[in-house]
Formats: sequence, C-alpha cells, structure tokens
Amino acid sequence: MIDETGSIPVTLWQDQATNFNDNNNSVLAFEGIKVHDYNGCRSLSTTPTTYLKYNSIDTERTEKLKQ
Repeated sequence: MIDETGSIPVTLWQDQATNFNDNNNSVLAFEGIKVHDYNGCRSLSTTPTTYLKYNSIDTERTEKLKQ
C-alpha cells in the first residue's frame, strides 16, 4: 500500500487474496487489519474478519490518491 507519506507491505489471505481486484489507482480502506512489527519493519496482513472496501470513500484526499 502506498500514499504520499510512504509505503507498507500488505499481505492478503484467503478470500481477500483470491477475490482481490488489482485495479490501478484503487483507493482501499481496511477495517480490522493486523499490524506486524519485525526488526523495526512494519507490515500489514488481513485476518478472517478484515473488511476491505474498494474506492468506497469519495473525498478530496481519495481523489488525490487516485492520481
């Protein structure tokens, strides 16, 4: 995942991985994602209860992120 402040790896598991639609410039919103910190490196991964929304929030910031 990337925005104007940087990037962080995201691992999708099970249904989130198989159903993931990799559209260019999609804005994603995660709810219930797990944060990992290993040797000072952070990453994110989904859990069975993670909720993922595609392009569902229309704000000025999301429009900038799509560019």
